[in-house]
Amino acid sequence: MHLHSPSGLFGASECHFRPIGQCWTSDVADVAFGAAATATNKITGDVMKNWTWTLSCEVPARQSPVHTYAFSNHIVVDNGRRIRFAPHAYSGAVLSSGEFRDRVMVPFPYIEVDFRIHGAASGGPIISGRYVVGINCTEWPENLDHPPGPGFGAQSLCLIDAFLDNIVLPSESLPRRVKFGELVRTGALNVENYSERTENGSLQGRLIDLTMPSFRAISSY
Repeated sequence: MHLHSPSGLFGASECHFRPIGQCWTSDVADVAFGAAATATNKITGDVMKNWTWTLSCEVPARQSPVHTYAFSNHIVVDNGRRIRFAPHAYSGAVLSSGEFRDRVMVPFPYIEVDFRIHGAASGGPIISGRYVVGINCTEWPENLDHPPGPGFGAQSLCLIDAFLDNIVLPSESLPRRVKFGELVRTGALNVENYSERTENGSLQGRLIDLTMPSFRAISSY
């Protein structure tokens, strides 16, 4: 679901629904990576683009400010034809980060924050500056709001094992299986502070195919 507003985030009263054709899920981290169907203007036929955050694989320093948002109070009105969004932003600071927290709850590269993972914030971004550095995952409240959190998110780099099928890269004409790194190198994904990793020959994670025809990757902004 993409909100319809100048920024793509706040103040939206309408939305566009784009089906997810396929989705990669991680074996370890609580993250997923998918390809949505292309949306076109029903009058001009032009491919529609929406504002997006840029991913970053850089981990913010301890006590640096971070933010997230949630749509916990949205209301469906006009017999389901419109959605009234009531987003709430939450700010805090990084408490810690690391490659591994524990074997059960957070067995992946994580960011610990001091704000709550409120309802409808799960799966949302952890934002540092202009970039998404993590994905909200879980919260361990000692007494719910007193104190709030801490919350935990997966670092953006948890997506680097992702791959998709039936992708047509820029400058190519035939669909094929494409890994996350290839999407970054060709400009189909805009990721800051991305560094190549050594290929080990085996694919990590699982691809869920929802029967979507080949997807043409275009540069993201």
